[in-house]
Amino acid sequence: MASHRQPTSPIEVLPRDEAREHLLAIADMLAKVLDTTVRIPGTSWYIGLDPLLGLIPGIGDVIANLIGTIILGLATRLQLPRIVLARMSLNLLINGTVGAVPILGDLFSV
Repeated sequence: MASHRQPTSPIEVLPRDEAREHLLAIADMLAKVLDTTVRIPGTSWYIGLDPLLGLIPGIGDVIANLIGTIILGLATRLQLPRIVLARMSLNLLINGTVGAVPILGDLFSV
C-alpha cells in the first residue's frame, strides 16, 4: 500500500526566535563586510567593502547599494521601527547619490 506523505520542503522553517536570530546574524555579517573588512596596515583603522567596491567604475556602487538594500529588507522582516527603516533608506539614497560622483563618492564612503 502506497504511503501518502507530503513532499518535504527544501526550505527549513525555523521557530520564530531562531529565525529572528538567523536574520540578525545575516544582517550583522553583511554590515561588518561593508564597514570593517580590511584593516589599514600600521593603524587601528578599518575600511569596509563599500569604499573598495566604489573604486570599480559603474558597477561598484550598485553592488554596495544592493547589499545595503538586502540589509534594509532584513530590517523590514525583523519589523524594526519605521523611523529606523526611514533612516536606513535615507542613508542608502545618500550613499547611492554621492557615491555616483567620481572621487568625491569614494572619499565619502571611506
